[in-house]
Amino acid sequence: MSIHQKIIGFIYFVLGGVLFLLVGATALRNLHDMGMLQLLINVIFIPTLFLMSLAGLNLLRNKIWAFKLCLPTSLIGMVLLFPLGTILGIYYLWFYNQYVKHKT
Repeated sequence: MSIHQKIIGFIYFVLGGVLFLLVGATALRNLHDMGMLQLLINVIFIPTLFLMSLAGLNLLRNKIWAFKLCLPTSLIGMVLLFPLGTILGIYYLWFYNQYVKHKT
């Protein structure tokens, strides 16, 4: 396992988990006051953050399917979590490109 895989796995696990808990708790607390747009944003945000945390944990466990799970979550995270998610998404895309080159 490379150092980049450990770094990305740890950041995805911690960032996804913390944001999943924060956004989920906030959404549950404000469920009765939510408009349609806020509900739609939470329906996109919460599963993406959960999958990001799940992918990060399984990257740390060196599961092969985690690489493919990180790909869509990094692309969605690039848009949803603009400054930090974009940097992390570009870093993951660079890492994934190196991983695919090394495997073939």
